[in-house]
Amino acid sequence: MTNKTKINLTLSLPSSYKNKALKIIQQLSKGESYFLFKGKRLNRKRSVISIPIGRRFRLVCKDIHGKIIPISVMTHETYNNFIKHSI
Repeated sequence: MTNKTKINLTLSLPSSYKNKALKIIQQLSKGESYFLFKGKRLNRKRSVISIPIGRRFRLVCKDIHGKIIPISVMTHETYNNFIKHSI
């Protein structure tokens, strides 16, 4: 499976999580709903969607005119700082 998006998966991400992220990205590109992956929108920035990739990682996406675009895979700690500074 290849990563055709511009998302950086070089984070020290265990291969099982990297594979899960790639599968989710592939399904999102085919039009699957982020709800299927327990994704949720941020409360104050509704265009940003967080999808859990296990307990320690998040796939962050952006809703641009109804199309879900993957932005980054990050640790939960980085995700928390991202939320704090993006709102």
